[in-house]
Amino acid sequence: MAKVHYEPYKAIKYVGTKAKVFNTSLARPKPTLKKGDIVIVDKVTAFNLVNKGFGDFVYEENIEFVKADKASK
Repeated sequence: MAKVHYEPYKAIKYVGTKAKVFNTSLARPKPTLKKGDIVIVDKVTAFNLVNKGFGDFVYEENIEFVKADKASK
């Protein structure tokens, strides 16, 4: 498994039921999040979205990817 390293930022997962435009993003166009999408943001933004109730987010502690088997391609 490959692990994603993203310090000093925080990873948060969207757990809302409806697709939502992520207005906090500086990216243009604004990304639309679906349930299960993970966003990496600064610590203050993560705290506000998770703990202050400004969104349907939870902290995501570990992000790991299973490497694809080259023979399956």
